[in-house]
Amino acid sequence: MAELPQVLIDPTAGPVLSHVEGVDALSHLLRDIRVAKCLQYCFEPYGDWVVDASPAPFRPPGSVSMHIIVEGRLWLGMGEQRAEIQSGDVLIFPRGTAHFFGSGQTGRLLSPGDDVPPPPWDRIPTVRYEAPGQRARILCGFIEARVLDFQPLLLGLPEVMVARTAEDGADWLLPAVRRLIREIDEPSPGGMTIVSRLSEIVFIELLRRQLLAARATGGWLAALGDPVLYKALKVLHDKPYSPWSQQNLAAITGVSKTVLCQRFQHVLNMSPMRYLRDWKLYLASSDLAQSEEPIARIAERAGYASDAAFCRAFARLHGMPPAKWRRAHRA
Repeated sequence: MAELPQVLIDPTAGPVLSHVEGVDALSHLLRDIRVAKCLQYCFEPYGDWVVDASPAPFRPPGSVSMHIIVEGRLWLGMGEQRAEIQSGDVLIFPRGTAHFFGSGQTGRLLSPGDDVPPPPWDRIPTVRYEAPGQRARILCGFIEARVLDFQPLLLGLPEVMVARTAEDGADWLLPAVRRLIREIDEPSPGGMTIVSRLSEIVFIELLRRQLLAARATGGWLAALGDPVLYKALKVLHDKPYSPWSQQNLAAITGVSKTVLCQRFQHVLNMSPMRYLRDWKLYLASSDLAQSEEPIARIAERAGYASDAAFCRAFARLHGMPPAKWRRAHRA
């Protein structure tokens, strides 16, 4: 079987970024991450089986799948690729990529997402499928993390992020995983809050590891390590609503407009103005979800002359118009 992508960091590999402020920017991003919603249930099948991990009816809009293998040795299928997964593995699918997982080769098709009782839940529900053979236990769920609405960050992430906590007894994620498992086996008052917070920590740690591991392959973190791009990203993030142009951005970074655009295209695969547009639309999505501010005011601040132009741009990037986005993220 193929190996899952390696996202664990080699502690002997030396400093990740030579640009110290780049590390500070990463810390700032991680500090602002909040998991808006978290729904999890325990899936306990026996024998040979397979699951099509399609979106469940109760999946929060824009959320990502998260699986923690509590017990068993299974396989994960994504397209034509198949890889082994086992107890202690944590898997997160940032883009909600379709996938299968199971045990054996000719098992029955199960659909735990359809058999879970409708939320809200006061404890983690368990969906059990009795049959002869070995037991498997998987903590399945969905996490809504608004930071993944920022496209330049999302585009740099793989189809699946994985941490193999059981392979390294010193991995500090292992106690967090064990605590999550304990909340399944021994539910206690306030346990759902503990599950939500621990899931948030696990998600942030996997995201941090993936960003650090991506330093050699380009993307958003590589841009933070580039002195020219870091200067540009810093001013765009600090003052997104200033009247930026490629010319004045190039002047601040100390290079020509041509060099600046080439750096953006090479590392981030987009122009400086496209990056700024995506950043402002991400800020707009956050404002829509967290405030009562009128859409017209949010559109004006994002630099759009009309509500219609803002709605078109927002829908192209986020898959739905602003009003629908606001309702979906407040449901």
